[in-house]
Amino acid sequence: MRRSELVNRSAMLPLHKKTWQVLMCGILFLMLQGCDQSLTDEEYLQQAREAVGQGEYQTAVVELKNALKTNPDNAQARLLLGQVYIELGDGTSAEKELRQARSRGMAEEMVLVPLANALFLQREYKNVLENYRPLDSLSPELQAELLALRGKSLLQTGRIGEARSELDKALELDAGSVAALLGQAQVKQAKGDLTAAREWVDKALKIQPDSPEALSQLGRIEEASGNLEAAEEAYTRAINAAANKSIYIAQRVFLRIQRKDIEGAEKDIEKLSDNYPGKYFARGLIHFQQQQYRDAQTAFEQAQSRYGDYAPAQYYLGLVHLAQGNELQADTYLKNVLNLVPESGPAASVLAGMQLRKGDLENAYPLLESVLQRNPDNRHALELMAGLELLQGKPAQAIEKLERLVALDPDSAGLRSKLGLALMAQGEVDQATAELEKAIALEPGADDLELRLVLGQMQAGENAKALESAERWVAKKPRSVPAHLGLAWAFLANRLGDQALWTFEKVLELSPGNPSASHNLAVFALQRGDINQALGFYADSLKHYPDHARISLSLAKLQLLIGQDEKAMPLLEKVWQQNPEEAEPAALLGKTLLRHGNAVRALQVIREAAVASPQDTAVLRVLGTAQAETGDYRSAVNSYQRLIAQQPASAPNYYLLAQAYYRNGDGKNFAVALEKAYQLDPTNLDTRVAMLGLMLQRQQWDQARELVDKLKQDHPRNPDVHVQDAQLSTALNDPQQALEAYQQALALAPERNDLVVKYGLALWQAGQREQAFKPMEDWLDKHSNDIVVRYNLANLYLLADRKPEAQKAFIDILDSNPDHIIALNNLAWLLRDTEPKQAVAYAEQAYKLSPTAPVQDTLAMILLAQPGQEARAVRLLENALQQAPGNAEIHFHLAQALAQSGDKQRAAQVLTELLNSKAAFPGKQQAQKLLDELSG
Repeated sequence: MRRSELVNRSAMLPLHKKTWQVLMCGILFLMLQGCDQSLTDEEYLQQAREAVGQGEYQTAVVELKNALKTNPDNAQARLLLGQVYIELGDGTSAEKELRQARSRGMAEEMVLVPLANALFLQREYKNVLENYRPLDSLSPELQAELLALRGKSLLQTGRIGEARSELDKALELDAGSVAALLGQAQVKQAKGDLTAAREWVDKALKIQPDSPEALSQLGRIEEASGNLEAAEEAYTRAINAAANKSIYIAQRVFLRIQRKDIEGAEKDIEKLSDNYPGKYFARGLIHFQQQQYRDAQTAFEQAQSRYGDYAPAQYYLGLVHLAQGNELQADTYLKNVLNLVPESGPAASVLAGMQLRKGDLENAYPLLESVLQRNPDNRHALELMAGLELLQGKPAQAIEKLERLVALDPDSAGLRSKLGLALMAQGEVDQATAELEKAIALEPGADDLELRLVLGQMQAGENAKALESAERWVAKKPRSVPAHLGLAWAFLANRLGDQALWTFEKVLELSPGNPSASHNLAVFALQRGDINQALGFYADSLKHYPDHARISLSLAKLQLLIGQDEKAMPLLEKVWQQNPEEAEPAALLGKTLLRHGNAVRALQVIREAAVASPQDTAVLRVLGTAQAETGDYRSAVNSYQRLIAQQPASAPNYYLLAQAYYRNGDGKNFAVALEKAYQLDPTNLDTRVAMLGLMLQRQQWDQARELVDKLKQDHPRNPDVHVQDAQLSTALNDPQQALEAYQQALALAPERNDLVVKYGLALWQAGQREQAFKPMEDWLDKHSNDIVVRYNLANLYLLADRKPEAQKAFIDILDSNPDHIIALNNLAWLLRDTEPKQAVAYAEQAYKLSPTAPVQDTLAMILLAQPGQEARAVRLLENALQQAPGNAEIHFHLAQALAQSGDKQRAAQVLTELLNSKAAFPGKQQAQKLLDELSG
């Protein structure tokens, strides 16, 4: 009994017995197959044709493989097997069998169209277009089918106009070509004409009511039209009608995900083979929809690894990384999508949106332009391009795009409000107001739309209209905080200060501590000179909004203004901790820390802001000062140079640079920078004082005296001027005049500890050495925590060889400030001979805190006295010289370290260069002696 007979009989059995009989027929068939060896390849081929006629494609595959086992050269069997594989969606296997059929004598006319189909299934669109064209020997129906395939291939590559031309030719040859009709539907849908697309699909379904491809296209049209239930019905019909169900199951999966029918989608996913490209991708979409981005990433990566350059997976991998804040990875994936599918509008739009957020208008523009060239009505791209053109100062072009968007979606309040604001910026106030009022009518409860109207009118200078709009808003919503804020701002714009004041007070009644109202009321209080009330508004706001950064910052700035640094610093610290990359809080906190002598902490604070805002002038100024105060003069020079690049005409900036050069031992560049500062502003007191110092250094006594007299005339009550008089008198060997000048300075500023120090040192230089200690000792009796005076007194004790007192003074400094780098450094030097281990500990601590040139020099010289430390001492001194290349004393110390380490030749070279440079330094005679020893 033949299998076809079994199948025919089963169709006539009663319904309730049919399942069992089908099972029995299958068993009988297998038994017969096992014993009947007499079937020929033609008989197998005939059975396969019967199976195909009944839609049993898997059965047909078995029959055809049996035929080919019997006769591998049966070209008809191979042709039919290739066609069956096409029905099953297996383009690769189909191509293999079809090429075998052609090589075994099958005519080209018979193989050409199926081969094109097989290649289309494998997405080899370029191959189809280049190598498969209609032959005159083909029937009109086959020519039409091939033209339809070419049209669909052109569609897949974005060539819509050429696709329509090929499909038109196909329908001229065969008006009933379902493939061509569906191709025309795809063309219309690609252009957004869903009505026309539906008409083409309806024509196809009249010819083939159960065409899975037509039903699938209908589903896509329903989906695009928002008829999701109808779309699901169409996909379900396609699944029931198709031999290869996977593609249509996948379409229903994606639709169910869109409908948030996760349970239904997961049931469909289980029906898909693990080898089907969409299975892992669909799982990724479910995770993505549920915002489970890490799980989504894993699923999309599985899809990508299994199926190679799978553009949809790469697109969603870009979105997943973007959602997780990994913009670099998102950028990579989205660019990969555009390399694979240059016409991908979604990828281009998302990538352009990323670039716009970064301010990269130059790269965002061509991306959006390419999307709009292919699809002028792409809403996302139109909206992004409108925003970009507004940023570029092209309001007319932006308005044109926003008008198109509103035409496409007239009920979008958001689009109408954007159009209104753009029109407002262009000066089209009446039209803008109309659009914004339409937006408000579409969403009557939306405060943000009302606010846009008020602010837009104010920005356009239509303050009276803004006030009218705000008053209407408050009348509609008398307890709305945004409405009252808008009204207050409108009062301000109309210079109605009292009404604005009352309205801000009303806001505080409705919303106690409201930051905006509190800030504005604080400004009013400051204008009246009532600082305490302003402080009160800010403080009360922080009770209700303790983490509000802008209020905290405003309060801190006001406290700094009135000298309440101790109250301001915790606020600044908190704001900085919340936003370490923000320039303003970091700069203010750093500046305050510097003012209180904590340069190390200031440097810690400013570093992140300097990375985030490398061109911010306030940040650069604090950074340079902190670097200079911690002894890193080379870095300070670099920071001040960057500051000058931003503000090239600023005399204070050149002054700061000059100071950094001076401290770095670079006298030549110090003079150049200082003279530039003096040239830019010859009236600046600090610059004039520094110029006086330069004149003293150059021994330009007459010019110096002239400048001092002029300074005393211009600033008779400025203590620093009298300090300069004292320094000039010291240089002219007139210690008595110097003392008198310091006494005048102290009389003018008795609270200044630096003048106490300078007066004490002047007494020492005047030979009154017993009296020299008294000013600083008396000061410390009243100000025991003054580290600056204690530090200078310690150094004076050192100068007087009163080492125990110096040691105690430095230890007292470290008791109150364990990280005082200079105290650590000097104490280490002081103890290097008597307590070498403790000296090393202090020097290492200073080095850990701030590895500057002086600190490295001290540590190196202390280590040089320890056995086996010569190599490290050399490295430290070499590093120190990189920071302070002009420091002669460090050069001498390096030569000593090299000699002690055994490198006498290099030591001699360093000494020779040093002594030939004519640089002055305390150990010059010792250096000459060492060179003589090394040379001898």
